[in-house]
Amino acid sequence: MRIKLDDTYILESDQYNVWVSAKRVSHTGKERMENVTGYYRRIEDLLDDYIDRKVLASKATSLSALKKDIAAIKKQVSEWKNVLTLNDINEIKPEKKKPRKVSRKKKEA
Repeated sequence: MRIKLDDTYILESDQYNVWVSAKRVSHTGKERMENVTGYYRRIEDLLDDYIDRKVLASKATSLSALKKDIAAIKKQVSEWKNVLTLNDINEIKPEKKKPRKVSRKKKEA
């Protein structure tokens, strides 16, 4: 999958993981894609990590500035969730396998 989230960020996946890439321009002027998150099995986990990374990278020098940064980050992620319709439906999760019943016969004495 390759879904444009906005002008900068793209949600990508392979058969095992999802991640977010961003368009970056090198010093030579060439545009390239750079991963900005780790690799995750679930989109919700990816978005949580993205929020954490952005908060940790904040240049805030006061609590009120940090609060504004967090609000802006959460607004951005909320917009992405709306695009992905994660607010309307729960993410599809793999089915859990039921444990196999093992019959245990008593040993005869």
